[in-house]
Amino acid sequence: MIFQNCKAVLFDLDNTLIVRRLALQKLSYYVNRFYFSDRTAEEQQSIANIFGECFESGYADLRECFAVFQQRTGWTHQAGYRDFKTMWDFYYPYCTCREPDAACVLELPRKGYRIAVLTNGTPVLQQGKVDVAGFRDWFEFVIATGEIGPDKPDPFPFRYVADKMGLVPEEIVYVGDYPPNDIEAPRRVGMHTVWFSAYATWDDRFARADAEIASLKELPLLFPDLHADVFANR
Repeated sequence: MIFQNCKAVLFDLDNTLIVRRLALQKLSYYVNRFYFSDRTAEEQQSIANIFGECFESGYADLRECFAVFQQRTGWTHQAGYRDFKTMWDFYYPYCTCREPDAACVLELPRKGYRIAVLTNGTPVLQQGKVDVAGFRDWFEFVIATGEIGPDKPDPFPFRYVADKMGLVPEEIVYVGDYPPNDIEAPRRVGMHTVWFSAYATWDDRFARADAEIASLKELPLLFPDLHADVFANR
């Protein structure tokens, strides 16, 4: 256990609590249904694979990913980016797939820690994912940066959440997959950090996180039982 003086744990959403790759696999069904219905089953499988590759990164510009996808698939449908974006915004939340070990985070409140979510993105899209994943009652709150101002890695969202919780940043641990946004950015405002490596690779431009885990099963082991500490000090 290394986080001895913390009171709250803050989570990223995509590729931390939910798995983008699995969601894209589900979403590819609708892509084929709406835009490639004239293709053979074999061709549609190839298109699904290409779709996953083109949209794998949640940080690349969606319009640019769409242009690459059009080129690689020989897109002939009359629909353009606007139609595609409407489809994406509607269906993508319904395709949300919970990280298999996500329920392990509930061990933290049982130990006495407050837990919440801070994620980049628009509130409709991100809050929709939270509802589909069944997370609504798990966390004290879920904030998408589109609700409050600039995205991570700007320091504002982290400071906003700390103020909302009535804590100083040093009392919060941030858990996420993307080093620039989820490790370096919260560290700069004073938060502790845990890198979740299951769906990511490290960016060597940055100093390593305070702790690294490959499974959410490992996360509760980093925290002492606050209730036990309270009883011990009586």
